[in-house]
Amino acid sequence: MRRRTSLHRGAGRLTRVRSTSCQTTLLAAALVATLAAIGGSPACLAGPAPDVALWVGEQVIVRPGAVLLVDGKPIDDEVPAKNPARGKAACGFRIYKVEKVDGSSFLLTAEDSGAKQSVEIGDVVRLARMIEDITDLIDASPGDAENYLWRGFVQLKRAELEKAIADFDEAIRLDPGNAVPYLGRGNAWAEKNEYDKAIADYGEAIRIDPGCAAAYANQGDAWSDKHEFEKAVGDYTEAIRLDPERAKNYTLRGDAWASMGEWDKAIADCSEAIRLDPADPDNYSARGDARADKQDFESAIVDYNEAIRLDPTNAGLHRSRGSAWSELKDFDKAITDYGEAIRLNPLAAVFYSLRAMAWSAKRDDDRAIADYTDAIRLDPADAIAYSLRGLAWESKKEYDKAIADFSEAIRLDPADVGNYSSRGRVWSRKKESDKAIADYTDAIRLDPAVAENYRSRGMDWSEKGDLDRAIADFSEAIRLDPADAYAYHFRGSTWSSKKEYDKAIADYTEAIRLAPKDGFNFNARGWTWSRKKEYDKAIADFTDAIRLDPTDGFNFDARGRAWADKKEYDEAIADYTEAIRLDPEHSPAYNGRAWIWATALDDKARDGKRAVESAMRACEINEWNRPDDLEALAAGYAETGDFASAVKWEEKAIELLGEDREARKPEFRNRLDLYRDKKPYRQKPSP
Repeated sequence: MRRRTSLHRGAGRLTRVRSTSCQTTLLAAALVATLAAIGGSPACLAGPAPDVALWVGEQVIVRPGAVLLVDGKPIDDEVPAKNPARGKAACGFRIYKVEKVDGSSFLLTAEDSGAKQSVEIGDVVRLARMIEDITDLIDASPGDAENYLWRGFVQLKRAELEKAIADFDEAIRLDPGNAVPYLGRGNAWAEKNEYDKAIADYGEAIRIDPGCAAAYANQGDAWSDKHEFEKAVGDYTEAIRLDPERAKNYTLRGDAWASMGEWDKAIADCSEAIRLDPADPDNYSARGDARADKQDFESAIVDYNEAIRLDPTNAGLHRSRGSAWSELKDFDKAITDYGEAIRLNPLAAVFYSLRAMAWSAKRDDDRAIADYTDAIRLDPADAIAYSLRGLAWESKKEYDKAIADFSEAIRLDPADVGNYSSRGRVWSRKKESDKAIADYTDAIRLDPAVAENYRSRGMDWSEKGDLDRAIADFSEAIRLDPADAYAYHFRGSTWSSKKEYDKAIADYTEAIRLAPKDGFNFNARGWTWSRKKEYDKAIADFTDAIRLDPTDGFNFDARGRAWADKKEYDEAIADYTEAIRLDPEHSPAYNGRAWIWATALDDKARDGKRAVESAMRACEINEWNRPDDLEALAAGYAETGDFASAVKWEEKAIELLGEDREARKPEFRNRLDLYRDKKPYRQKPSP
């Protein structure tokens, strides 16, 4: 069956049932002959007076030609579309499980389809007993290839693959011109995932019997399992030519087309399968998968609905429909379907992971974590579940738990680049740049072509103050992905930190070209223009940032500072006030407004009382720990004439200046001297 890499895909994929006969009645005839040799009827296999109650839970085979009843009505054994009880497999027998005894009948469930039916007790054979009896026949007649052939198929059904291969080997030795044992042995090799050996045996079966549609179909399955889908399509096409009424071959070819990205051809084949066998839920499921792959999720859901109507207890179908709902962002319906899948199969870890992903999409991290935890309990070796739970912990800002999960994911799958990247990102959030850099370096070692890891490592180099290494990483990210606007943005920020403003502006300009709707690029370029004292250009950029996001107070604050630097006080106050309206906790705007009211050159712009009020609010927001806020408060008091308070707060501001701000102490002390001389501070005129 086609492998899918996404958790969301392949949920209700069709089940490949490898054909075991080149002619639909060949093995049935062999079974009749075998039963006759054993004792003439299946009933004799159980002994003279079987306690049929002991058969409940046993695997059994139904005698060819037996009348199967569904809802009391006989099944047409010759028409697959009318024969769900037979499992719709092109083989000579099916395995059933005895559910209960009902008078003179057994209620059976077909293992390959789940279909239920009843049959007379005398028409069933216990599978385990059949091996013993066929072995007795082999002991009595060791040169009869058919007995080895039949036992091989029974062993294959029991998943005793090595024993099945040994029996097919002997059948081939005794009757090398018979295609059927090659077909059986090919099926055994395929079950062992030894596809080259399977293909060799199917090829020999085809050489002996070129009209064997089953050999072509099974060979197509093997090519599909090897991901050689063009060859698979060729074999399925030949199988369809030889047996155009077998719906399953169309579905299988459709699956191969889908694996090649040929969605329309896949849908057409599945539609033909539905026409031939409208009672088979696999056909609707396969078409639903193809439509989902084509991003036509609404149509996919229609198909999954029909498949579920035909097979309501198939957990995989609910999973598939849930995934389609997830793609449509209807997470409530997705959660409902995943919940039903869990109810039907509570031991399938992946169903919990999928529901967890839907909870995460709804921002319900606690429920997501609970489901991931169940998935991990059921499959503790599932690295993906640990990784996804790590993301949920990260979303809750529980970084230590996130790191623990990413670390376990790395232990389970040390080659997965994403887990190193994710853990590195969390280390960055914890401000542990060295550990973050180590993880990003491992990610780069595993896959040096992922631009994002260079960009992320560059940000941590920048955080550490290693600007040259940061620029080198951002440059490599840009080389790998020239369309990465973020890499240009962060390299621009690093150039700005190095005071190479022209290079910074060039990078921001490219970021704007690549992402013209991202206001933060305009904001960053605006600040760089301000540092170059090109305030008109700065104001233009901040205005563009406001146009793109008029709800972001930072953009108004930034433009207010540019207006203030131009000594355009009314415009500055208006922008600061708007920034505060949008975010009443935005302390820089309170600070900026206070500084104008306290120190503006224009007498009309100054208002000492309002300056003190605004500065005090900034101090409160920052818990009196920011020197610039205390300095604005001091300037406000100086403007009101309260120089004692001005001196007090300027001294406290100086005390808060750390070693990293040593260079600013002279300007703070100069203002302190003014206040001691009972003089307010005034801004310097623009050059």
